[in-house]
Amino acid sequence: MKNKENIQFRILYFIGIVLIVANHAGGGGISLFYEWFPAYSFHLALFVFCSGYFFIKNREEKVHKFILKLFKKFLIPLYFWNLIYGLILMMLHKIGINFGMPLNLKTLFIFPMYNGHQFMFNLSSWFIWPLFIIELVNIFILKLLKDRKINYYLYFILTLILGFIGVKLAMMWYNTGMMLLLCKVLYFLPFFSLGMLYKFDLESKDKLNNTIYFILLFAITLITIFIFKGTIEYVPSWCNNFDNVFRPFIVGVLGILFWLRISKILVPFLRNNKFVMTISRNTFSIMMHHLMGFFLLNSFYYFCFKILRIINDFNYKVYASDIYYRYLPYGLTQFNILYVISGFAFSMLIIFIINKIKSIKS
Repeated sequence: MKNKENIQFRILYFIGIVLIVANHAGGGGISLFYEWFPAYSFHLALFVFCSGYFFIKNREEKVHKFILKLFKKFLIPLYFWNLIYGLILMMLHKIGINFGMPLNLKTLFIFPMYNGHQFMFNLSSWFIWPLFIIELVNIFILKLLKDRKINYYLYFILTLILGFIGVKLAMMWYNTGMMLLLCKVLYFLPFFSLGMLYKFDLESKDKLNNTIYFILLFAITLITIFIFKGTIEYVPSWCNNFDNVFRPFIVGVLGILFWLRISKILVPFLRNNKFVMTISRNTFSIMMHHLMGFFLLNSFYYFCFKILRIINDFNYKVYASDIYYRYLPYGLTQFNILYVISGFAFSMLIIFIINKIKSIKS
């Protein structure tokens, strides 16, 4: 039972990655309560929350072993795929694709730390360095405290204050270069500590009836929407669009609480769903590769436009200059779902190939 997989959080990871891929595709042609909980207001914070929830199990590890594990988990795959996509983009530049930056030492090694958008195909990897630093900082804090009992409520409050500082710095335009990395780390810290707090105290108290839970949650959300005169989306990759030091954390927590309970409700229905479990175990790879899936779908559309001539309104100029370009027949947003499917399909293909290579080596 000790090592039993947490199905609720597996489902939560699945929901989180669906939200990210769908919202990189204009919402994905579906509506997942965006009117109340816009994905860009919390979906990356949701992943940080989950990381905080599972983080404490590392407390007993030796610091050097944990740091080595972090390098293997985060930085080695980051720089490997950064090189691969840099090389791919360099070849594409020669045939007219002009988004992204040239491959050089800075874009290969430095830009991933604070920018992450240097080669575009793997732009979602901007998330890796802030999470790496957060986990690194927290393992040193845990080791410093050793066996002393941690007051997770106090720790959450302290990180929340740091979060306010990070948002304020971004609002003052201290969100470029390495200061951008600092702003990201400070913004995410409260959500990480909230995951720890939930694991060690709040989860055991999370027994409120579903009806009452959702009535309270939607009431608080509606009051928040009224106070701030609408919903809002943030772009944490650039730490911009922050309009208030408190609002990013209020709407972030509300979004997390909503999907946290939804994932709990779905446990009996999805616990044996192989598709959901497979996706949830490979969120890192999907985060890294889904935009290449988008590009491949666009390239198929371009083939249909240029060679087969069965479509006539494909915009080549935008296709060649914007990774986010999506061809929607007659402007129908429902066709965004094809980008979601292609993003997941290509990512799972990469995962399948990697697993095959690993099995051959073993």
